Amino acid sequence: MREFSEFTEEDGIVTAIPQSANNEAVRFDASIVERRDEEEIGNWEELVSELMDYDLGEALEIDEDGQAVIDRDQAVGALLDADESEIDASTEWQATAVLEFLDRENVVEVDDAGQVTVLKPLDQIAESDYPRMYNNWAAMFDTCIDRIDYAHDRVEEAKERFENRERETEKRGGNVDPVQRQRELEQKMQNLVGSRSPSELSGEDRERFKQLREQYHFYENLEETKNTEIGEAGNRAEELGTVMEKFEAMRGVMVEKRESFRELALGEAIFPEDLVELSEQYAGLLSSISGVMEPEEKMEEESDDEFFENLGTDDELDEVTEQAESIADQPLTQQS
Repeated sequence: MREFSEFTEEDGIVTAIPQSANNEAVRFDASIVERRDEEEIGNWEELVSELMDYDLGEALEIDEDGQAVIDRDQAVGALLDADESEIDASTEWQATAVLEFLDRENVVEVDDAGQVTVLKPLDQIAESDYPRMYNNWAAMFDTCIDRIDYAHDRVEEAKERFENRERETEKRGGNVDPVQRQRELEQKMQNLVGSRSPSELSGEDRERFKQLREQYHFYENLEETKNTEIGEAGNRAEELGTVMEKFEAMRGVMVEKRESFRELALGEAIFPEDLVELSEQYAGLLSSISGVMEPEEKMEEESDDEFFENLGTDDELDEVTEQAESIADQPLTQQS
């Protein structure tokens, strides 16, 4: 159910007229649905990013076709939490007015069931009244890029901590080699005993032998303790380096496609046949970001022997680079 029946605009200010005369009208800046001067960026992208970032992947549900939906109450909450520089909505009533205005201007779609569609599948946008949703896709990539930057910084920090820990461990390690000490003690005992047996030793030599043997067993136990497995941590720094490479690869593709969507949004034209395939690839990229697609899927398709045989050849490319280049190579055709 709509709370506002009409929106009027005068001198750059929107007035939202409520359905009930008992409720107050709401006024806000009309520029939220405009584009910046001579730029492809829509002012509403910041608000859409708030909806995206409110709880990307949880409150905001993105299906495999690329349609993103958020509950109306959660959308109102996201706008209520938005930065004042984007929209000054200090009450739920004001945020509701903004949301319904965005719906009227076809930035989002609010249905009677209380669901807000923030993204439509790409092949549907081309034939709909929602060309502004191209900018919503750009805002989605902006949100993901921000999260990647944050995650990349955290991973880099963790990697540095692991590397520092390894260096500190090496510094703190003792210079005594237990095995080498055992060999030295063994030689000393052999020299002391000579052609005799230990039982034939007497007095000072026997006492010296016992001291040497006690030291020998000390280093023997020390070596056994040293070699006791307590769990393999693996090369965490190297693993985190791989994660950083994945983030960097995905970020590069996202920046490129974000700009492509803004160009398309400005022209409001695209060939639908390109979008169907592009939609599938973006869905795969989104799954990768949210951790749905697992490396095991590829490992099931190719045996270890086949993988190792092709390793380093043109047929075996890095998983993330392969996906990124595949998407980057798809042209986004704009009508003139």
